[in-house]
This record gives sequence, structure tokens and C-alpha cells, in this order.
Amino acid sequence: MSYSVEQNYLLFRTQAGAVTIPPGETLRLTAELPNGIPIEKYKTIRVYSNCRPGGTVSVSILIGVFQVEADELIFPLDSFTLLPGSTTTKTYDVPGRSIVAFATAKEGTGSSAIDFGVLGFGPSPCNF
Repeated sequence: MSYSVEQNYLLFRTQAGAVTIPPGETLRLTAELPNGIPIEKYKTIRVYSNCRPGGTVSVSILIGVFQVEADELIFPLDSFTLLPGSTTTKTYDVPGRSIVAFATAKEGTGSSAIDFGVLGFGPSPCNF
């Protein structure tokens, strides 16, 4: 007998120790994944992010639905701003096959450091 167990799976996270973004610059957080973060196997995704307290500028996060075949951002799924020291967690019904994320540090002096990750919730890829 086999059955699926629904649970959370870590699909993506930024490097340990946070990603530093200079003021006024934008980084594609998912740059090492040219096809974006694959989410199609899951029912729900949870995005978590935080702006480390030592930062001096706020950071805007843009999450977009990505079309792999055309290598293009189809539409923005969400955007939000993190102040230094703030954290957010959001849950979405899976909107497509892949997502990408960008972070833009506001103008100012100093820099900002953020952590970003995506969890997928759904059936286990293994059969028991």
C-alpha cells in the first residue's frame, strides 16, 4: 500500500548569512535558478523573508510568476517592503509552474541584508 503524506518542503533559500544589497540596487534572489523556483508539484507555497536589524535601508521584494519556455516574467504575484529588523511570511495558492524573486534596496547610505525562502506544501514525492 502506498499513500502520500502532505508536508512542507524547502524549495529555495538565500545563502546562509543573508544577502547584502547596496542602496539603490536590485538583485534577482533566484539568480542561480535560471528557470526560477519550481513550484508546480505543490498545492500551496509559503514565502518567508526578513531584513536583518543591522541594515540601514528598507528593501522591496517582488515575487513574480515565471514562464520557463519564454524566459519571461508573466505577472507579479506580490510585492512588499521590509524595514530593517522586520520579517514577513505569506502563503499563496500555487499560481503557476515557477516563480522568481527580486529585492531592491531603497536609496540611502549603508546597505541592507535579507534572508528569503520558499516552502512548498503538498504530497510527498516518495511513496511509502
